[in-house]
Amino acid sequence: MLAAGRRGSRADKRGVSPVPVLVALLTAVAGTSSATVGLVLRSTAMMFAGMVLGGIGSVLIQLIGKATSRRRQAVRYEKGA
Repeated sequence: MLAAGRRGSRADKRGVSPVPVLVALLTAVAGTSSATVGLVLRSTAMMFAGMVLGGIGSVLIQLIGKATSRRRQAVRYEKGA
């Protein structure tokens, strides 16, 4: 009971679900691929939308890292803290 009340304990880091990390990573990859398709098709709007989407995915990964007190590489590759 005492360990559950502490902030930043090891139990908190182990209990983080990998689903938000996966969603953020897929968002970043989808944005990058959309921007690449926009570049190939010479569509400025698609390139812009892809860059925005890729940026949002990258920011989400950074925010998840801050919330779980882990480095960005550890969040992306699920190596732990």
